[in-house]
Amino acid sequence: LADAFLDYLWKKVQNPSTATVIRQASAFYIGSFLARAKFVPLSTVRDCLSLVCRWAHAYLSSLEEGSALLHPDVARHGTFYAVCQTALYVFAFHHRSLAHGDKGEERLPFLRDLNLEALVMCPLNPLKVCLPAVVQRFASVARHYQLVYCYSVIERNQRSALPVEAGTMLYGASRGDDVALDAFFPFDPYLLKR
Repeated sequence: LADAFLDYLWKKVQNPSTATVIRQASAFYIGSFLARAKFVPLSTVRDCLSLVCRWAHAYLSSLEEGSALLHPDVARHGTFYAVCQTALYVFAFHHRSLAHGDKGEERLPFLRDLNLEALVMCPLNPLKVCLPAVVQRFASVARHYQLVYCYSVIERNQRSALPVEAGTMLYGASRGDDVALDAFFPFDPYLLKR
């Protein structure tokens, strides 16, 4: 049942005729589900993480080198950013089991094969767009495994960030070069006030 749910969501993400907001929401559901559903086997988490990373790399490859499209723009590349955030979130949440497998065996080659560095360092700059909490956690974990050093990109993004006026954000649309992804994690716990 979990595989069918993930497959349904992934088909939504991949379908270019589906509205961008639905594609983004589907990616967020995938990430949150993989992170929080304890009954999902590690092999499924690995397969899905590999799948979303391959999709993101293929998306980058489809853009022409030197193209005017190669800059942070949530309106144009929203699905890409949602998929990247899903990859970063799932990796940060499951890093121990992904790095050491079910039986404690080392799986760092799998993590290196994801080529997260290429995603993080690409001109679309997903670290500028993804939620800061996800970016910070991913940066910490990726540094621990020596997969990619994100802090120089994070610092550059912070230096170039301009304040965004209230009311200008709608699914990442903003003024100027500032971008932000309007993301959510539907399966994260929500503490109610007593």
